[in-house]
Amino acid sequence: LFAFISGYLYYQSMKHYSGFYDMLGKKVKRLLVPYYVGLVAAVLPMHLIIYKDVPWNLGSIMVYASTALQGEHLWYLQTIFWVTLLFYPLLLLLEKANKPILFLLVGAVLIGIYLMPLPAYTLVLRYSWYYYIGYLVARSKSFLQEFTQKHLLIARGVGVGLTAVFLAGQVFLQRYYEKY
Repeated sequence: LFAFISGYLYYQSMKHYSGFYDMLGKKVKRLLVPYYVGLVAAVLPMHLIIYKDVPWNLGSIMVYASTALQGEHLWYLQTIFWVTLLFYPLLLLLEKANKPILFLLVGAVLIGIYLMPLPAYTLVLRYSWYYYIGYLVARSKSFLQEFTQKHLLIARGVGVGLTAVFLAGQVFLQRYYEKY
């Protein structure tokens, strides 16, 4: 849900970026700064004081902060940063080309990645599908409204079909990871 909302809002905010470095600076300020502040202010003290799995010396703390903390509960901020960085050039190219088939091709590739049994550290790839769908919904909001009003039955069928594909993919992935 968060990745979908981020993709939707990314489309809304694209016009506010003057270029790649402007977007990068804003994303660092809004996503990575809170991520690292949260790690240092909340997560690291929890490991030092409660779990006691980090020794109280600067070298150990620095190593732990730069490696082991990456999967903590603030993972979303870092993941969305990398998804946005990945999509920025791709979406600019798609917008310039303005070919619907390219949007479908990218969607097909992302569905394939989504359904692949990938390790947990590939969150950027896994969540890029939802980000892309959010982006497409924002981009084609008026088209979707017109289409669903005219073809309500087809729109519902597509919605049910997509839901079935995602649920089947989740069941497949869960069974795959239970084996290992």
